[in-house]
Amino acid sequence: ADAFTEVASRLGFPNGLVVAKGGKELVVSEMNTNRLLKFKIHGDGSLGNAYVFKRFSQLFSEDCAEHSEWLGADGMKTDSKGNIYAAHNMGGRVVKLSPKGELLKTYD
Repeated sequence: ADAFTEVASRLGFPNGLVVAKGGKELVVSEMNTNRLLKFKIHGDGSLGNAYVFKRFSQLFSEDCAEHSEWLGADGMKTDSKGNIYAAHNMGGRVVKLSPKGELLKTYD
């Protein structure tokens, strides 16, 4: 393709993308806002409105620089069950989140 189509704007340092739910959702890591956003992917490839799926400061406030602008996820992957694995930049670990955003496991 010779053209680029912007599908989202005003993102806070997006540093990880993963397509989930069989191609129906886009999850974006905003590294310097400490959050994972979800977008619905429409049939034509456009995105619905973003909503906050998870804030990393809610997961690890006890052992991280809670107000650091680099607390968010660095990269992501999904598994066949829809769980999201996200590299935690400041924490030196990977977290496993359920499709609903529940913390299932940490890999230090």
